Amino acid sequence: MKLVYMIWLILEAFFVTSLELPHFYHKTEEIQRYISSLSCPALKLKSSDTIHSYYISASTPHALKVFLLFGEHPRELISTELGLEFIKEACNGSLSSVLSVAEVMIVLNANPKARKKVENGDFCIRTNDNGVDINRNWGSHWESINCNTHPDTCPGNKAFSEAETLAIKKLLEDFDPDLFISIHSGKKALFMPYAYKKSSGNRYHEKMLDVLNQVNTKHCHCAVGPAAEILDYVCPGNCMDYAYDRTKVPFSFAFEIYEQTSAFKSFLQKPYSCFIQTTQHMSNSECFYFFNPKSEDDYKYTLDTWMGILKDTILLVADEI
Repeated sequence: MKLVYMIWLILEAFFVTSLELPHFYHKTEEIQRYISSLSCPALKLKSSDTIHSYYISASTPHALKVFLLFGEHPRELISTELGLEFIKEACNGSLSSVLSVAEVMIVLNANPKARKKVENGDFCIRTNDNGVDINRNWGSHWESINCNTHPDTCPGNKAFSEAETLAIKKLLEDFDPDLFISIHSGKKALFMPYAYKKSSGNRYHEKMLDVLNQVNTKHCHCAVGPAAEILDYVCPGNCMDYAYDRTKVPFSFAFEIYEQTSAFKSFLQKPYSCFIQTTQHMSNSECFYFFNPKSEDDYKYTLDTWMGILKDTILLVADEI
């Protein structure tokens, strides 16, 4: 059985490597061209330099303020794909119920320079061009580590050393949202604070957990709860905890929207929680396969499922605020 699976995995690796990027994924330039072509009065470009961000206005005053953050880790291509789907649906009328109660700030691509390298076949890149993990570079319980031994989670030489993190921080603090969601892949999970320590926050804890449990029952059957407790490792200097502790966002979440099969994980004989942080011993094809849907059907299913989760999360939080 293991021999058969090994042969199958080699064929999968060849498929991903030879195609570079499956045709149903979008390169950065394609995304920007597509959004520029939209006739969508509610959509406004905020930034297209260090980060790519957009604002979607609500159809009502005094709306819930929602901040969605996609693409911090470039190898998690499906994250930005979900953000693009959100913009598409906002502009074609499919999100009318959401936009009747919420205005949305979207960081569609938090790490565009490094994502371009991933799009060209370097599927294991997690950091920015400086080799810094921008989701360890936030000034919330930031910790210095040896970047030579932990290159995938290098936090930089100080908190907010990176242009991407600073740009997102300014956008976040200027917008002052009620709901913050950072979108990743590598597991299927609905996380809440804390990630920097194995405990939960006190503020809005029960309400956050109730929202996640409702969404989970309807859509996901994912892992739910404080991130560090679920993952069994800590993540200092992350954006979710910063939004919760420093910006005082009432509802602060991190969603992990895609997880590869348990057969793949057991075949590699490594704990999956480590894979979310590091891919030092994985090939480019293994990285793509682990963090992103390879088939078009799985890709569409992932986007459909998580669009439902984003919509319901926003509507549930709107009822709580």
